[in-house]
Amino acid sequence: MRERGDKSPHLETVTTTVYRRYPFSWMRIRRPVVAIDSANFGRRGLGRTYLKYDFRTRSHIAVLLKAESKKIIGYAVARPLDEVPQQRGLYAEPETAYVSIIALHPTVQGRRLASPLLDTLIDALRTRGYTHMELDARKRNGSAQKLIRHFGEAVEKKWTTYNQQLDENMKHLRVRIAN
Repeated sequence: MRERGDKSPHLETVTTTVYRRYPFSWMRIRRPVVAIDSANFGRRGLGRTYLKYDFRTRSHIAVLLKAESKKIIGYAVARPLDEVPQQRGLYAEPETAYVSIIALHPTVQGRRLASPLLDTLIDALRTRGYTHMELDARKRNGSAQKLIRHFGEAVEKKWTTYNQQLDENMKHLRVRIAN
């Protein structure tokens, strides 16, 4: 039951949808997506231009998480690994996608909503023929560590990287998603 003053959306049911690109579709979702980015990351966030690129590029896969009220409360984006600037030409494999962001609005974090979001993203990746996905998880991020445990045996490779942009140690994961 919601308490008085609780500004979080009603979460009896949530839905996940793969984002469909059509004329002006970015304009319809831009405000809530940018608001989630700003609420989570502040000035260090991705920003409107980067998010627009992620949501409008055909090779990228974006998934939206919506509350019962159809309000967007989270999103995830994956792209081919060879499109990631840091990975280009190093070991980019055509059947591997890089999950660039998984974000939930702060009012709904900690309610196990990343799982359905990620499950829908993985289904969309499988549909496009991907067998693996890679992602970075901050060592100090408790949610990211839960995500690592969620994958369990599917994690094929785990190594520590140093991301100069974030200036902290990261765990880089390679996860098998093929059936």
